[in-house]
Order: sequence, then structure tokens, then C-alpha cells
Amino acid sequence: MQHSPTIPTQLADEALMLKVLEKDSVAFQHLVKRWKNPMVNYFYRQLRNQEVSEDLTQEVFIRVWKTGKYEVKAQFSTWIYRLAYHLLVDHYRKQKRQPPQESSTLAELGLFTEPSSESSPESQVVLKDQQAQIQKALGQLPESQQNILILSKFQDLKYSQIAEILNCPVSRVKVSVFRALKNLTHLLKEEENHDGSL
Repeated sequence: MQHSPTIPTQLADEALMLKVLEKDSVAFQHLVKRWKNPMVNYFYRQLRNQEVSEDLTQEVFIRVWKTGKYEVKAQFSTWIYRLAYHLLVDHYRKQKRQPPQESSTLAELGLFTEPSSESSPESQVVLKDQQAQIQKALGQLPESQQNILILSKFQDLKYSQIAEILNCPVSRVKVSVFRALKNLTHLLKEEENHDGSL
């Protein structure tokens, strides 16, 4: 491995990745530092298993290091999420989609902002209840809809980036996000009506 003694910390991901192609381990370490948490969160939001999420994240970075095919045609974020998406699909195929284990706390999920410490105890209880209902409804969506909502709403990717990751037109991404949100809203209303009838 070649080592670059100094790499500017503000260097763009794309520039760092070009250095990684030359087996620059310092540039690689910068990318790992920037992207480890987003990758773990991406996997965890769907699998709800910390160990598996970390293993898949490690596999992402192994592929980043080994690749010789990277070209600066799209943002690095799009490229790395495409790697992660394909690893997730492979994982589902191998596991034959075992249902995710329930997490002990919403904070572990990383999906929602925890109530502010300044909130009243009553509002904190209400917010946590709402978050639990959203998480339950999200888990009832098909995998494809879960994935597209997580990429769009929780990973904050643009529709154009998601289209590249999923290799489909932007128009299809927009329709899929709309349908997923509609289904999520329907499930939440059903849950609300069910609770109200008790």
C-alpha cells in the first residue's frame, strides 16, 4: 500500500476514491471515517441487527478497496449506496428474508429523533408512541418500499441518486416513493382505527 502523508480533510469523496484506486490507504481511511456510520445506519434501518449491519458495512469497504471500476460519472454517495443496496439484496436472498428482530429502543433504530430533554414527560410519551407506530407500519411494507423510503426520507438522497442506485427512471422513483408513503399512511390510519376500537 502506498501512503500519502497529508491529504486535505476537505477533499471531496470522489477525489479520495480516485486515490483509493491507486491503493492509497490514507485516502481509504478518510472515506471509511466519513461513510462508516451512514452505511451502518442504512443496513440497520432495514435489518435491525447491529452485528449483521456492521458485517455488511465491512463488506462494502472491502469492495471499495478492491474495486478497479470506479469512474467519476456520479456522486460518490450514489456509487457507495449502490454497492450497499446490492449487498442488501444478496443478504435477503441468502437469508430468505427472515423477519427482523424487534429492537429494544427506538434510539437503537436510528430512524427517528429522540424526544428533546426539554419536552414535557407527557409529550415525550406521545412522541415515542407515534414513533413506535411508524416503525411498526414501516416494517409491514414490502422490502422494495421500505428500501426506497429509507433512501429517500432517512438517508436524504435525491430522486436522481436513487434512480441510479436502483437502475430505473427518476419518474419510477417518484411514483414508488409516493405509493410507499400512501401505503405507510394507510397502515398508520388502520393502526389508529384499531387502537380506537379497543
